[in-house]
Formats: sequence, C-alpha cells, structure tokens
Amino acid sequence: MKNNLDEKNTKEKMIYAAMRMLRIAFWVCVAYFAFLSFKAGKYISKPLVVGLLIVPAGIYNIIQIRKSFQGSDKERKKFNKIVIRSVILGLIIMVVFVTVVVLVKLKMG
Repeated sequence: MKNNLDEKNTKEKMIYAAMRMLRIAFWVCVAYFAFLSFKAGKYISKPLVVGLLIVPAGIYNIIQIRKSFQGSDKERKKFNKIVIRSVILGLIIMVVFVTVVVLVKLKMG
C-alpha cells in the first residue's frame, strides 16, 4: 500500500508529515533509551514516553487501513465492526493492565 501524495489535499499531506515525524521521534526515543540503559548498565524503563508517541501513530494507521478497505457495502460494514471491536478491546486490555499494575505496586509499597 503506497501513499500517493500527489492526489492528497494539503490537510492530508500535513497529517502524513506529522505522523512521519512522530514515527521518527519514536525511534529516536527508543535509541536514546537503549543508549541510556547501556550506559547505566541496567534497563531504564520509559513506557509512558514511548506509549505517548506510538499510540497516535497506531490510531492513524488503523484509520488509514479502514479508509482504504475496498469491498462491497456489506463487507465494509463488517470490516468496520471488526476494527471498532478491536480498538475497544485494546483499550479495555490497556486499562485493566494499568489498573492491575497500579494496585500491585500500591500493595507492595
């Protein structure tokens, strides 16, 4: 799936450029944290920073896949249901995971 920027309007080009910069920032952060971990001799965790960079890019990718899906109206509706369920399920899993981690840390500390 190749993006053809000639056919896109200015707003779509700006969003595409912003997502490209976000992906670059993500990989720079990953490399920086890896360097810090190597320098310190132990793993340095920064999941919030990396998560804040990767979530918008992931949502953008899901929206783009949903927009580019080609098929009949019935197939498109079924595909949209699957996408929405997947996003909601991902959010639920994330909330449960964060809640469990916080509760475990509160009981330990």
